Amino acid sequence: MPEDRKLIIPLWYRPADIDAGVPSNIVMRLDDGEEGILITRDTFAQLAEDLAGHDKPGFHVFDIAAEARAASRLRDHETGRGEQTDIGILKDGEGVLMVIDQGRPIEDDGFTIEDWRTPHRDAGTVYGSWELPQAECEALLAAPFGDAPSGRGAVLAEKIGGMPNPNVLRDVQAALESFSGAYVGFVSVSPEEIRGELRERGYRTDACTDDIVQPAILKACQKAEMSDPWNEAIEASIQRLRDRSPEAVVEDDGGPEEESGEEFQP
Repeated sequence: MPEDRKLIIPLWYRPADIDAGVPSNIVMRLDDGEEGILITRDTFAQLAEDLAGHDKPGFHVFDIAAEARAASRLRDHETGRGEQTDIGILKDGEGVLMVIDQGRPIEDDGFTIEDWRTPHRDAGTVYGSWELPQAECEALLAAPFGDAPSGRGAVLAEKIGGMPNPNVLRDVQAALESFSGAYVGFVSVSPEEIRGELRERGYRTDACTDDIVQPAILKACQKAEMSDPWNEAIEASIQRLRDRSPEAVVEDDGGPEEESGEEFQP
C-alpha cells in the first residue's frame, strides 16, 4: 500500500507588535517581513502560556479557496455574529477556513479539522502543523511541487464541467490559459465547428449532440500527428519570448540541452 501523502495546515503564532499596536494572534500565513513561530508538536509546549490567551481555532478544508470564502460568508450570514475567520491555501490549492471559537480559550492542541473535499484517490491526508514534529513540518512546507495528482484535476474539472452553458465553460478554458504554468492550446475544436463542417459537406446534424461529438474530438486529438504544429508553436513562442524579454533568455555557455537527441535550432 502506498505511503499516505501528507498535506499540512501551517499555523503560526505571531507575537504582539507593541510599536505598531498590533496584538498577538494565530494565523495560517505570514506576510513578507513578518515574524512568527510555527506551532508544531515541538513548539506547542513552549507557546502554551501565550496561546492560552487566545480562543480556540477550528479548521474546514475545501477543494478550492473560493469554497472556503463562500463558507465564511454563509457562516457570517447565518450566525450574525461576525465570527473571526481566516482563509488559507494549502500547497496543492485546497482552501482552508479557520474559525475562531470565541469564548473558548486554547487549553490543548486538540484543534478540529473538518475535511469537506470531494473524495479522490490522490487526496492525501490533511494534518495541522501542531500535530507534526518541527522537522517534518519544515520539510513539507519546503518540498517542491511534484507531479500533479491525477484525481485532483478531475475533481476541479467536474466542478465547472457540468455548467449547462458551453460558452461559460469555454470562457473558463480560455481564462485558465493566462495563468502561469497552464497549458496553452494552439488549436481548439468545438462540437459546433464539427457540425458546421458536416453541414457544409451536405450532412444533417440533428442527432449530433455535444455528448456524441465531444468523444470523437477527444479521440481524434489523441491520435493526431501534431509534431510539425507543435514544433512551429514552440519556435514561434521562443522567438516572441526572446523579442519581448531578452533578459530572460540568456544563452548558456554549455550550449542547449539535448534531452530528445534532436538538435535545437533557435
